[in-house]
Amino acid sequence: MQNGLATPEATPEPDNARIAADKARQAAEAEAAAAAAAAAAAAAATTDQDIKDDDDDEDDDYDPAGKASKEEKAAIKRVMKAKKPHTILGIDETYGNPLEKKTAVLKAYRYLGMLIHPDFTNDPDAEDAFASK
Repeated sequence: MQNGLATPEATPEPDNARIAADKARQAAEAEAAAAAAAAAAAAAATTDQDIKDDDDDEDDDYDPAGKASKEEKAAIKRVMKAKKPHTILGIDETYGNPLEKKTAVLKAYRYLGMLIHPDFTNDPDAEDAFASK
């Protein structure tokens, strides 16, 4: 002790193995991020041919005349005839997991609502089907 002050011990040297492991982990994470970004860019890239191919689909539900699609008509008919909620939604009644059941019911409910909502379809029975159940 000089001048009455305690001198701290020397700072230990960094653990070279830990530093090397951190650098290797950071490099692996950077590679994974670059690969994910490249995959996302490849998936998002569309060519003019892809867009043209999408426009040529004959199964499109869009009808410029404003008529309801076959799927919308079938959903409206199913809602009007069905008695059980699962039949109305068009889903299975048995699920092994309560969360799986809740997710399936919610997804089917939203999709059916979109199909038969009077604002989204021009079928004359849509308003009755939407209000009935």
